[in-house]
Amino acid sequence: MDFRIVNGTAVFPEGITELPMAAFSSCEELTNVIIPDSVTAIGAGAFRECSNLVSVFIPGSIAYLGESVFEGCSSLTDITLSEGLREITGNVFRRCSSLKQITIPDSVTDIRGQAFVGCESLERINVGSGNTQYNSQDGVLYSKDGTELVRFAPGGRESTFTIPEGVIRICEYAFAGCHDLRKVHLPDSVKDIGTLAFYECSSLEEIDLPSGLITIGLEGFGYCERLTEINLPESVTEIESDAFFRCQNLTSVNIPENVTCIESGTFAYCEKLRSISIPGRITLIGNDAFCRCKELVEIRIPDSVTCIGAHAFVMCENLIRAEIPDSVTIIGTMAFGGCRKLSGVNLPEGLIRLDDQAFMDCEALEEVHIPSGITEISRQAFSGCTHLRNVSFSDGLTRIGADAFRDCRSMTSIRIPDSVTEIDEGAFSGCTSLSNITLPSRFELISQELFRDCKDLK
Repeated sequence: MDFRIVNGTAVFPEGITELPMAAFSSCEELTNVIIPDSVTAIGAGAFRECSNLVSVFIPGSIAYLGESVFEGCSSLTDITLSEGLREITGNVFRRCSSLKQITIPDSVTDIRGQAFVGCESLERINVGSGNTQYNSQDGVLYSKDGTELVRFAPGGRESTFTIPEGVIRICEYAFAGCHDLRKVHLPDSVKDIGTLAFYECSSLEEIDLPSGLITIGLEGFGYCERLTEINLPESVTEIESDAFFRCQNLTSVNIPENVTCIESGTFAYCEKLRSISIPGRITLIGNDAFCRCKELVEIRIPDSVTCIGAHAFVMCENLIRAEIPDSVTIIGTMAFGGCRKLSGVNLPEGLIRLDDQAFMDCEALEEVHIPSGITEISRQAFSGCTHLRNVSFSDGLTRIGADAFRDCRSMTSIRIPDSVTEIDEGAFSGCTSLSNITLPSRFELISQELFRDCKDLK
């Protein structure tokens, strides 16, 4: 389709009904757009990254603004939305960093919170008085009845914001990317903090959570890098995945008694987290839950927990002791991998599955007993445990996986029970101090690869 730009203004063919996806994407010479009322549809990203676009007029023939239509239009200051528009979808005005105000027509019934993420100069989101779904209070976008805060306008404001009484839900992306916000006061009426609600509020230092709060959504406080402490009220029953992901300065947090699951990535990369109390109703510690919590020294897991997920404590470099109760039946892939100082750990008697690399590179680990419920030691389960001296097996074991004890350089002797029928390649390779091994009688011919570089073995 033939589009022209004359003196910075887009010229459209007569009778055009649709602007295709990415029609003017990254067009730097474009400064002004007046879309004719013959147009009924604008494709995703149609004006994305038009960095010099200043002014746009959207006619009433457009009912729907698709994904990222004006994303990255960093010079956009003047946008007119006409009556007839019904839906503003995700990322439509994302990173329109010069936009100071916008007026939502009465006809609009659906606005996605991420539509305005990165609009750091936005001072007011105005709403027509006849709109049935939304209203504006002091330039902040709320639902019509005031129970939902849809989108905060950060431009020209104080660093502290108080959410008005009556708000029940803070919607997804409501404060996302508000980098200058330092303190937020929530009223007692708030029950739900939505997905990515405070995501990348990089200056947020303090937030008051009300006593009636129930849910913290996915990545609700992700990348809040200055948040040092947070007090979760006992009313909270659900903390979704990655809720505090990369809160790098968070030092302590309490998990309320009514929470039953620590979801995946909840405290991942909280590098200064030193203490955490896990309540007695938790049944699952999810994948990556405490990944790279480098200051965590000790963890006590209650006897309500049955599963420790993959990478749950991976690279917790200062973790010395982990109390794992007999209720735990599964320890996932690399659950404690790279916990180089971990020396105090007992595998629970109820354990039935120990996944690949579960304790890989736990260099300080000196002793381990494989409980009777384990029939297979998975690949690289204890690989790189350079101080591991004593390993005892139960009679239920049938298989030792590839490289299971590779580079366990302090191990001098080992007895493999008669129940073992299979030992995979490299299971004890690099055990340079191993001098004595007792194998089941059925192993008449042993591959040298099982004990590669075991120079003391005779």
